[in-house]
Amino acid sequence: MEGFEAEGREAMKRKEVVNNSPEKMDLRSMDVSTDNCARLKAFFPLVFTETQNEKGEPIEVIDFEKLKAEQILFRTV
Repeated sequence: MEGFEAEGREAMKRKEVVNNSPEKMDLRSMDVSTDNCARLKAFFPLVFTETQNEKGEPIEVIDFEKLKAEQILFRTV
């Protein structure tokens, strides 16, 4: 039994040496815009429309006129 405990202590020491370096952190900012759009889409899915960006790639954007109309309907309910 003593042999197993010694092996375990040695393994822990090796692990401590490996994990002695500071933890690497993700230094990127949160993408708040994407999070907010996802929340808005959960409440008002019909206000999103697809268009093309300057590169010709399809992107999803908010149609603010539809959003205003939806908010008016949402308030009256």
